[in-house]
Amino acid sequence: MSKETKPIFMPSVDIFETENTYEFIADMPGLDSKNIQDVLEVVLEKGQLKLIGNTYFQKPEGSRNVKLEYIEGKYQRIFKVGADINEDDISGKYVDGVLYLTLLKKKRIVNKISIAVE
Repeated sequence: MSKETKPIFMPSVDIFETENTYEFIADMPGLDSKNIQDVLEVVLEKGQLKLIGNTYFQKPEGSRNVKLEYIEGKYQRIFKVGADINEDDISGKYVDGVLYLTLLKKKRIVNKISIAVE
């Protein structure tokens, strides 16, 4: 991984499964919610869900560094997801540094077979 894309930390993620969905709740701190499309990527491809955030720290103008603990850069999490995900029906929202994603499962088709009783 190049220096530009090396993750700076690994955000915490909780995953829940219901009958019809997978629910992801991910801490994605430091993202500018006004420009969320520019700093957050959610990619679902080849059986993987990628959550990628990019934080920027802006030093106050005319200041000097005394102590710096805020980190700047790219971070990500990658999850294997099953073939039962409907890739065309994913929704999400970003609220107060937390990403909420809902991945719908594909409808299961059940073939019922008639059995004759003799």
